[in-house]
Amino acid sequence: TKEQTAFINCVAWGKLGESIGNLRKGNRAFVEGRLQTRSYETQDGQKRYVTEVVANFVGTSLTNDETASSNFDSFENTNQDENIPF
Repeated sequence: TKEQTAFINCVAWGKLGESIGNLRKGNRAFVEGRLQTRSYETQDGQKRYVTEVVANFVGTSLTNDETASSNFDSFENTNQDENIPF
């Protein structure tokens, strides 16, 4: 199986933001929250749109060691025949 990686902008406020301040690009994390789309105008007058996750929970594994125990595999969908209700 080929592993895929996606980098998605996430926002965390307050104590949650402080607690995950050591995360860096490449660290594995499970983020639960809501999608937010916002727009802003650049200095040269162009309108830009940003979609990001506003986090309310973050599960982390601060090590990239392959032998470290992690619960990330439990989030993988192993039942491909599962009925999705939407």
